[in-house]
Amino acid sequence: MPLPRILQGEDLTGARAMDVQFRALDGRAVQANVSGAAVRDAAGAVVGAVAVYRDVTARRTLERAVAAERDRLWAVFAHAPAMIAFLEGPTHVFAFANPTYERGAGRGGPDLIGTDIRAAFPELAGQGLYELLDAVYRTGEPFVGTEVPVRLDRAGDGRREDTVFSFTYHPVRDAAGAVAGILVHAVEVTEQVRARRLVEEVAEERARLLAAEREMRAAAEAAVRLRNDFLTVAAHDLRTPLTNMQGRVELVTRRLRQGRDLEPAWLEAQLTSLAASVGRLLATVHELNDMTTLELGEALELDREEVDLGAFTRAVADEVAQGSGAQSLGPVVIGVAAPGAPVVVVGDRGRLARVLQNIIGNAVKYSPGGAPVAVEVRREGAAALVVVRDHGVGIPAAELPRVFERFYRASTARGIKGSGIGLSGSTAIVEQHGGIIAVESAVGAGTTVTVSLPLADPRAGACGA
Repeated sequence: MPLPRILQGEDLTGARAMDVQFRALDGRAVQANVSGAAVRDAAGAVVGAVAVYRDVTARRTLERAVAAERDRLWAVFAHAPAMIAFLEGPTHVFAFANPTYERGAGRGGPDLIGTDIRAAFPELAGQGLYELLDAVYRTGEPFVGTEVPVRLDRAGDGRREDTVFSFTYHPVRDAAGAVAGILVHAVEVTEQVRARRLVEEVAEERARLLAAEREMRAAAEAAVRLRNDFLTVAAHDLRTPLTNMQGRVELVTRRLRQGRDLEPAWLEAQLTSLAASVGRLLATVHELNDMTTLELGEALELDREEVDLGAFTRAVADEVAQGSGAQSLGPVVIGVAAPGAPVVVVGDRGRLARVLQNIIGNAVKYSPGGAPVAVEVRREGAAALVVVRDHGVGIPAAELPRVFERFYRASTARGIKGSGIGLSGSTAIVEQHGGIIAVESAVGAGTTVTVSLPLADPRAGACGA
């Protein structure tokens, strides 16, 4: 009992006050907090006591209820599947962390409780989490983070692993309303985020493959259309000389059956026409054969010989002019680097003729009636150049990269007959001669095609300008 202890000289003031229980006269159980001190005489001997009894029954009942509720709350937190911790004070000292938090963080017990956040998790420096906690404590405003990347040293070996958490920092206030600490509620979503990203990547890849499939299907359909167009034009190109040949043969045969004389001049004209038709027929057949060879990925067999490109180009230009039904190409300009000096290349004469026929023929075909076509031959370093310029319909800039594709025809060529294999086949022939073809064009301004071939003797290129 407190009174005998006071009379024995024990000081029960302040924090040394003690609780006692007794029954009141009405039978109620009463809990009192007793504080007191001894009364001493001049010699220091105890001569009496002063004791103060305060009824704290209601207060202690409330404190026990609060403690029980706190214990139940901590039990709920301890078994919660989420990571839960309570950080006290401005330095965020761990006062509580449930087992889920300890497992997720990779540390707990004495390594965590009583330790501030910066000492417990030094690897979080520079990731912005310390600063978020400071802001919540300072402002009293909660923070919600969704799928926040966190580099965490869970194993404690200095190696940081990439993790993702969704969490809430919620301020906890004391009785006076001041922020006393922060309740942390976190859920690791690393695997969920990875799985979702994988699904998104698979979906993106599927969409890309579907788009590629649509593009391939569209390209295949376009190729079929172009092939059909080509076959139509090729059939026309074969039919025209064959029809002319058949007509000439029938005309000669009819005269013979009628017993009429075949005048030499007339017969020569028929034979000349037949020869021209045979030439056009063979050119078409050769072009088809070359196209098939190239389609199979095989190299063309070139019958190489020295060719004076200046005279050769002039002859081809004259043939194109005659074949077009015009008197000439218009102004055909052939410039040679050194006047009178041949520009010699080594190549397959027949195939080089087809290249020039295609390019010069296209210049005539796609130019308005009477528009001049300029053809120039010159040396440039170790190369021989044939430059063909027209003032025709031109090619849109966006379509220029496709003009070398087999069967491709520019949008400006609609309504003008053509197979779409000329430039493609010409490019393959020129490349197998070690050269290149370049195209420059503008809609409405015309097109310039440059064929570059190696000179037979590159040293000769240094002599001319």
